[in-house]
Amino acid sequence: MNISHYKTNTGYGAALLKSEKMLARERNVKSRVKYLKKHFGSFQNKKFLEIGSHEGLLLKELKKQGAHVLGIEPSEYAAN
Repeated sequence: MNISHYKTNTGYGAALLKSEKMLARERNVKSRVKYLKKHFGSFQNKKFLEIGSHEGLLLKELKKQGAHVLGIEPSEYAAN
């Protein structure tokens, strides 16, 4: 995979504009948060790193619940 292609691929990020895909991602986040809660309990003061964080939905949810978060997203379009 050519990372420079991924970094500037606006087609990849264009999926952000489609509300049905956003709803599916939000459902996915809820499922992932439930899984993480099962293993970590409270997120208060825990640290999470997400690689390929896209628009950061998971990180936003974890931060709301007290976690310290960092996301890495190589696509400039998706990260913005």
